Amino acid sequence: MKKTWFVALFVLVFFSGFANPNPDTEGPEKLPGRSIAAGRLPDTVRRFGVRHFANPHQFTYRSDRSFYYVCDEAGGYYLLSGDGAIRGFRFCMRQPSRQILDLLPGAAVAHIRESYPGYFLGAFLPEGEGYRAELFGEDDRTLRFDGEGGFLSEE
Repeated sequence: MKKTWFVALFVLVFFSGFANPNPDTEGPEKLPGRSIAAGRLPDTVRRFGVRHFANPHQFTYRSDRSFYYVCDEAGGYYLLSGDGAIRGFRFCMRQPSRQILDLLPGAAVAHIRESYPGYFLGAFLPEGEGYRAELFGEDDRTLRFDGEGGFLSEE
């Protein structure tokens, strides 16, 4: 009986590594879009990386029909439009720099700073005609903003 349990445990552990061979495409940390080589990025997106990051080669890149994603090793990403403008971000373990926040709609960033001190901004992403911000702190909050950054609602 002990051998059966040992074999079953071994098989479970061994094959669990094959259950999700590509973490980019499955699971809760799924990254958006598809992988793209840095050389295939539009010049506008490449220039954004050079201008805002000390080492833009530390990132991987993804794209879909609407956006380009500059991804870090922790599963977070910056969201850029084809013209190289930042449209948002999602981070797992860090906050965006002040330089990056200054590129987002000012009214939304000001509202978050003034109304939610002590909260961390984990995501700021386009949603419909506006934006969704995910805050983490004493409790989790989701804020909605219009396309100009005007506050709409809190969940």
